[in-house]
Amino acid sequence: MSKTRRFMLLSSLALLALAGCSISPTKEASPQRFELNVPAAASPAALPIADISLRAPSWLETSQMGYRLRYAKASRREVYARSRWVASPAELVMVGLKRGLPQSGQGGCRLRVELDEFVQDFSSANESVGRIEARVRLMVPKGEGPVRRFEVVASAGFADAEGGAEALNEAMQKWLGELRTWLGQEAKTLAGACKA
Repeated sequence: MSKTRRFMLLSSLALLALAGCSISPTKEASPQRFELNVPAAASPAALPIADISLRAPSWLETSQMGYRLRYAKASRREVYARSRWVASPAELVMVGLKRGLPQSGQGGCRLRVELDEFVQDFSSANESVGRIEARVRLMVPKGEGPVRRFEVVASAGFADAEGGAEALNEAMQKWLGELRTWLGQEAKTLAGACKA
């Protein structure tokens, strides 16, 4: 084979290899997925809970992980491009509430939860908290009961999606503790109203 022909063959192979590299699909890394890890409660709440319902705004009905830069764009809600929740925050919170406040299964009061916020809030480029805001109404068998507004925050150890997930996990645990305390206080005045 002549040198010219060999050169042309090698050049053609090199061009084909380069073309193959440019048209072959690039494999993108899968997004990181985070969840809420709420352990099952060791004991029932002070008031027996027959049912829990939850409503949330549309932006908490997707699996996107939201954050807000309060120090720069307080009115804008951003989302992480490469990180997701395993389900929507509304669904994750509902599962967490049912694990942390086991239902009595029959009779008892109901909890109506309005989830207003579930986000990682940045006060500076390096400091953020996981924030949960909600309104909870205790529904007694004969009508509506007391309402309580909760606003819970927990510091994030890292200024990224993983830090936000850890902070929101901690905020969820704090909120469950506050809910159980509140139900214990209401049990003193609603004794017998939420019989299982």
